[in-house]
Amino acid sequence: MNVQQLDLFETLAASSPAKGYDFGGAKEFYNFNEHSRVKKIFDAVFDMDIRGFAYACIGDDASRWIGVMLNRVLIDPFRFDEALHDKHGEYETQGKCMRDVIVENYGKAGLDLFMALTNFARAK
Repeated sequence: MNVQQLDLFETLAASSPAKGYDFGGAKEFYNFNEHSRVKKIFDAVFDMDIRGFAYACIGDDASRWIGVMLNRVLIDPFRFDEALHDKHGEYETQGKCMRDVIVENYGKAGLDLFMALTNFARAK
């Protein structure tokens, strides 16, 4: 995703929920120096504050360094799952998984963002 596409993503994400919009394609991961941009996008798309899930803001001292060591903006998928349960109920009892709930409520752009923020693979 280039800078122009990311700016479009931010504009659309800030104006409405992600559901039904294509924000210019998926990004494999976000570098740590993109944290402030990612915060704006995440907060707008999911209507939640990323600081509740970002490894740079939660956990003990060791886990706070995960994103820095990998040079990634990363979120804790388990904490995010708990927040989804708070917003959307116990979706597993309806035969849904986290992925289903994200796509249903936040669209493909929301899923792409979640996948990028939980990509712990080391950069090549």
